[in-house]
Amino acid sequence: ADEAPETVSMAHAAIAEAEGELSKHIRAQETSVAEMRAEIVRGAEERVERLVSDQTKAAQAAADAAQLALNNARSSHAEALAQTELKTVEHAAALAARDAELA
Repeated sequence: ADEAPETVSMAHAAIAEAEGELSKHIRAQETSVAEMRAEIVRGAEERVERLVSDQTKAAQAAADAAQLALNNARSSHAEALAQTELKTVEHAAALAARDAELA
C-alpha cells in the first residue's frame, strides 16, 4: 500500500513527460505544416509571376507584329500611290506626245 502513492506519482510524472513530448511533436508538426504552406504559396506566386511575364511578352510580341503589319500596309499603300502617280504621269506624257504629233 505504501508503494501505491509512489507508483501513482511515477505514473503522473510519466504522463506529464509524455504530454510534454506530445506537445513538442505537435508544435514541430504545426511548424512543418506552416513551412509547407509557405512553400506552396511561394511556388504559386512564382508561377503567377512567370505566367504574367509570359503573357506580357506575348502581348508585346503581338503589338510588335501589329506595328510591323501597319508599317507594311502603309508602305504598300505608299507604293500603290506612287505607281498610280507614275501611270498618271506616263498617261499625261503619252497624251502630250500624241498632241505634239497632231500639232
